[in-house]
Amino acid sequence: MASLARQLHLWHRWLGIGLGLLVLLWFISGVVMLFVAYPSLTPEEKWPHMQPIQPGLVQITPAQASDIIQAEPDSLRLTMQQGRPLYHLRVEGKWQSLYADDGERLTVTPALARSNAQAFLPAATLTDLELLERDQWSISSALHPHRPLYRAEFANGTSLYVSSRTGEVVLDTTTSNVPGTGWAL
Repeated sequence: MASLARQLHLWHRWLGIGLGLLVLLWFISGVVMLFVAYPSLTPEEKWPHMQPIQPGLVQITPAQASDIIQAEPDSLRLTMQQGRPLYHLRVEGKWQSLYADDGERLTVTPALARSNAQAFLPAATLTDLELLERDQWSISSALHPHRPLYRAEFANGTSLYVSSRTGEVVLDTTTSNVPGTGWAL
């Protein structure tokens, strides 16, 4: 009986030490998550890559754009993409895009996603492009209206995520661990 009590005591001690180490690691990872930024594309990173809007090219009014998509948008933005004005209309939580010069709906193809990613980083070499619903860096609910996303991989370790609905770069990650510029393992 004394031997059984001794065995239980040893098991209790070593399980407590093992579980204590796991709780310590859990605590440390939580502290790291408080102070290390999750990858995001900040406005300061995005603005230098945006084309200036050319109002003279806009031929469709916002009201006409709503009529074309046959819905009242929750929000509406006007941008330029590859020299053409684009309306981005958010309807029922998803973005829809159409050209503001002729009203044609935007179809984001792999070629367009590749072109927009390359235009965002013209000095980098694009190595791969794939369409995905989500991965370890694109789990943010803020990206749901843009899904699925094209992930463009560059030779310098940067990955850009391009919206399949608007053609815009919506997230960047890099292999560096610098907060504010995105990061990946």
